Amino acid sequence: MAELFCLYSSKDGLPRFIGRTDETSESESKRLIAAALDGDKSVLSEWIVEVLRSGFIVDSYILQRDAAPDELETFERHWVNQFPGVLNKPHGKSRPTKKSALSQQIIAAIKAKLEAEKARHRG
Repeated sequence: MAELFCLYSSKDGLPRFIGRTDETSESESKRLIAAALDGDKSVLSEWIVEVLRSGFIVDSYILQRDAAPDELETFERHWVNQFPGVLNKPHGKSRPTKKSALSQQIIAAIKAKLEAEKARHRG
């Protein structure tokens, strides 16, 4: 079974990329970051390098677990259409202009995770 995930910067906690993997989101995130650092020229890689050069980290957040492989494209399309500002190309319709209620909950969870990590490093 596969995972769908987003990548975000520790700078703002906003999802910038929706990905899918048959592995774990952690291993796929590491692979994408390594590709960016190895000189990949995709828009995603350019964003990753920009974030890292600015002194922030790129991390992942799992959006969905145990997706059936034959449903991955459908679920990926769903998640891409939840978040304005992601680097993925929209699937079949225009890019969303505002955050959905679901995306707002996910962003809040990511920001809570970032705050907890800051508190742990301070304490």
